[in-house]
Amino acid sequence: METIAKGLLSSDVRIRLLKKILNMSERNLRVRELAREVGVSAGFVSKYMGKLKESGIIESGEVSLVNPKVRVLKIFLNINEIIDKDVVGIIRDYIKGVKGIGIYGSWADGTNVEGSDLDIWVLVGGEAPASVNSANAAAEIEKKINVETSLYLLTDVELEKLRKSESPFYYSLFNSFVLCGEKIA
Repeated sequence: METIAKGLLSSDVRIRLLKKILNMSERNLRVRELAREVGVSAGFVSKYMGKLKESGIIESGEVSLVNPKVRVLKIFLNINEIIDKDVVGIIRDYIKGVKGIGIYGSWADGTNVEGSDLDIWVLVGGEAPASVNSANAAAEIEKKINVETSLYLLTDVELEKLRKSESPFYYSLFNSFVLCGEKIA
C-alpha cells in the first residue's frame, strides 16, 4: 500500500482526481470528461489512470466498490476530508456535552458515490440539545464538504431504546467509525 499511496496521493491534483474517479464507481471512466472536470490535461489523466490500473484499483475500465483496495482508499479519503474540514470542531461548537462522534453508512464503509449523504452520530450526555443546534451544525458541515449531512443525536437512554427495538440499526452504529470520544456501546 505504501507504493500505491506514494504515486497516487503525492499531490493535491492527484488526490482531487482520485476522489473524482472513486466517486464514479461502477461507471465507465472517460479520460476527457475527467480532465475537464478536474481541470488537468487528458494526458495527465491517462497516465494517472494507468497507475490505477497497475495498482488494481481500475479493472476493465471501471472502479468497483467490491474491490477492497477501492474501499480502503475511499475510507481514507473520506476520513481525511472530515478531518481537514474540522467536522468534529463544528459539531462541538454547536452541540454541548458531546461524549462521542462517529460516522456510519456509506462514508464509513467506503461505498459512497457522488450524491451520497454523510451520516454522523453524536453521543451526548444528559438530555439531547435543541434540534436547531444540530440543524445549524449539519448546515455548516454541508457548506464545508458540499455533501448533504445528517446528524443523529443520541443520549444513553435513546441508545438503550435503539438496542432493544431496532437491533440492525443499532449494530450499524455499533460498528461505525469513531471520530472522537466514546464509541457506541
